[in-house]
Amino acid sequence: MREAWPGLPVELRRRLIARLVEIAEADFEVDFGAVFRVGLDDADPEVRAKAIDGLWEDEDVRLVPLLAAFVREDEAPAVREAAAKSLGRFVLLGELEKIRPAPRTMAYEALLASIQDPEELLEVRRRALESLAYTSNETVTELIREAHAAPEEK
Repeated sequence: MREAWPGLPVELRRRLIARLVEIAEADFEVDFGAVFRVGLDDADPEVRAKAIDGLWEDEDVRLVPLLAAFVREDEAPAVREAAAKSLGRFVLLGELEKIRPAPRTMAYEALLASIQDPEELLEVRRRALESLAYTSNETVTELIREAHAAPEEK
């Protein structure tokens, strides 16, 4: 499948990924993780963003470096936003001590950098802050206070 995927028309890849996300959300017993992982490497940002959304239940910490890179480096705001949202589960798992500290720290640092980047789009920073809200440290508490007080945040 990985070899055939790039040869499919972009509209078909978009529709396929979107439909698989819908099916996965409706039926927790299906697992399209392999397809979503192929979609992470897609040239089309809409496919990448949907593929990230499709991995919403995947707790494999090997996703963290890729998601962190998407938050920091992807040219598409929708991909950065989806990755920021997705990293939240790893922050939560870290807070609950269900994963090692290293992936939690990598997720936290990528999200914090996104929030502190004045060039980043507001929606991406919002998703990053929402994902960091699982933590209980003073830095995040202060960022939440600042966001509530900022006029552009309302």
